[in-house]
Amino acid sequence: MPRRIPRRSPFLPILAIGLPLVAGAAWLVNRPPAPLPTAHAELVVEVEGLDCAVWCPIGVDAAFAGVAGSQVLRIDVVHGVLTVAFDERRVGARELLRRIDAKWPIRSATRIERPSGRVTPLTLDAIRHS
Repeated sequence: MPRRIPRRSPFLPILAIGLPLVAGAAWLVNRPPAPLPTAHAELVVEVEGLDCAVWCPIGVDAAFAGVAGSQVLRIDVVHGVLTVAFDERRVGARELLRRIDAKWPIRSATRIERPSGRVTPLTLDAIRHS
């Protein structure tokens, strides 16, 4: 019986090129954000409608896409609470709250300074009407 010579799969060159490209793209999408300075602020915002485990985090990411100096720390879909850290030299609390309020009505918002821990409740009328 004649011996068969194994044939190379035509997909090997495609995998050799495509797999590193996909891995590189995944790293770019999921790379860690730039670290915030030690002295930064956080917003803890309670909103209406932040109650789904899949689409709400995607909506939060979309709301803050391209906002330099901000980082989403926590998304609590059980209680409808969103925590965002931000560098006040790069972006203000008002801009972040406007982005949140455009997608979900805000019930309450609190600003926390780090590292001091000073807590300041924020009024929402000035944000919605300015």
